[in-house]
Amino acid sequence: MTPSRGLGNIPEQKTGPKQKTAIKKTRISRSKQVSGRSQKLLAACYAVAVKTIIYPEWAREKQITAQFALSHMILFNLRKAGKIRTLSLRGEGKQYGARLYNIASVREYLAAQEAAELQPGGAR
Repeated sequence: MTPSRGLGNIPEQKTGPKQKTAIKKTRISRSKQVSGRSQKLLAACYAVAVKTIIYPEWAREKQITAQFALSHMILFNLRKAGKIRTLSLRGEGKQYGARLYNIASVREYLAAQEAAELQPGGAR
């Protein structure tokens, strides 16, 4: 292996005739390109899709812990105390299921904690 020019210890990648033909086949011919009118329509649809962001109502524990930086035990205690809404999806007679947390209730709980902390004499 010979090192490539200017890239340190990274070896050169040699392309064979099969790789070159594969690259040529993936290119879009001019006949398959989108017309100007269709391109404007696609751009308008994309703009609407970008403005309309759909947020999920329910999420699994892993997503909640990643988004809000709450540990498993904190979520467990809040769930047992009834301070956040959860839902267990488990089939009848099944041992395992999926626990979903309501994102809005987690946000409401955190907002209530923030308001209580901002009040005079609140927790610090």
